[in-house]
Amino acid sequence: MRGLFLLIALTLGLSVQAQKVDYMEMRDTLAFLNCRGTSKDTVDLTIKNLEKLDVNSIDTNLAQCYYDLGMAYYYKASWTEEEKWQEKSYIASWKSLFLDSDNPSANWNLALRYSQTNECELAKKLLEQYLETCPREYWMLDQIELIKDRCN
Repeated sequence: MRGLFLLIALTLGLSVQAQKVDYMEMRDTLAFLNCRGTSKDTVDLTIKNLEKLDVNSIDTNLAQCYYDLGMAYYYKASWTEEEKWQEKSYIASWKSLFLDSDNPSANWNLALRYSQTNECELAKKLLEQYLETCPREYWMLDQIELIKDRCN
């Protein structure tokens, strides 16, 4: 009887650990970023939430999770002088692209940032990927020209 109880407990424990989730189903409770204005408190809360999230439990939209984390680090880097936030931002953004190379937002943000640091070959490649994956109606033509002007 004791062995049966142990077997049931182990089986239940393994099934709970093996359960996978879609990041988008929990995103609104974890990431509080907004392109129209994001406060330092919401960025810090987003970083805290996403850093403690077990990414091994996510089976769908993990690329979006890393994109959100990269953006939170980017905002934090823009408000501080600490290089570590910029570095963390790049790492998370590249993880997002590794998982979904057709993510137009990740390609765009990295292209823009690399153009700002005069890493033009990389910026051009990322911009090209952006233009291939993003529907034309969402293109920001003035910003695209800015990247091209920086990298000519």
